[in-house]
Amino acid sequence: MDDSGSVCANRGEARKNGWSDPVVRAKMIAAYKKAWADPVKRANRIAAYNPIVRAKIGATSKKTWADPIIRAKIIAASKKARADPFVRAQMSASSTKAWADPVKRANRIAGHKKSWADPIIRAQMIAARKKELADPPCAQQ
Repeated sequence: MDDSGSVCANRGEARKNGWSDPVVRAKMIAAYKKAWADPVKRANRIAAYNPIVRAKIGATSKKTWADPIIRAKIIAASKKARADPFVRAQMSASSTKAWADPVKRANRIAGHKKSWADPIIRAQMIAARKKELADPPCAQQ
């Protein structure tokens, strides 16, 4: 996991997984229709595809994460949320369910193999694991 504390690094994959569930799909469609009917939300969504707007959003995000104070606050809030037993239980249930699905399991394994094949990513993952083993998060509980 990177410093951002992202629980779901690949949101597109999570949405795709949700889309395959008919109940989740129905909820998503209803939410999309409701948002698209709102003129303000509709305009914002259309504007988000404008390259100028996307560049501004990207610049703002980079600036936010570059500020060490804001970055520390975001990371602290994320760590606090992930320390909550309810959130941990949700994460565990989600992960267990995903690993039980043969297609998702195969995709995850393929992704891990691809990551480990890249020497830069491999070095980052090894460094992160060494750091984690030196100061395990479970030791704080």
